[in-house]
Amino acid sequence: MRALNYLIFRVYKFYTDRMKESDIPLFSTSAVCSVLIGVNFLSILFLLKYFDVIKIPSNKYFALIPISIVWILIHFCFVKPMRFLKYDFKKDIKGGVIVILYIVTTAMLSVGIANLNRTKLVKERLMDPVNKEDVKKKQSLEGNVKRWFEDNF
Repeated sequence: MRALNYLIFRVYKFYTDRMKESDIPLFSTSAVCSVLIGVNFLSILFLLKYFDVIKIPSNKYFALIPISIVWILIHFCFVKPMRFLKYDFKKDIKGGVIVILYIVTTAMLSVGIANLNRTKLVKERLMDPVNKEDVKKKQSLEGNVKRWFEDNF
């Protein structure tokens, strides 16, 4: 918990000191931290999917729901009550470098795991190609209207 509170503290201080944001630094802090932690969570899930430990549905809401839950937890449990300010953290170079390394590592791991999954999908598609004859074309309403128009006029 101390590491999470320090991450929230550094992001909050970045928005209040560097960006001079006075309106909504708490919202920005919880948004950035939830995206970082959500991406870590999704990276772990996609790594488990790569090794066929779990099945993940291919749905866009699958990515939005965990990040939203993480945002709600971080915002209402850590950021809004400002618990991270009660630890008396100090801004120093070492902590800043650690936070930047965490952000870079998160980005690199998520891209690397996405590349692994993409390579696996390409191999699966090459092993089991889909024939165009097997896929039936659906009749479109536009085609029916054109045929009716040509027959009647």
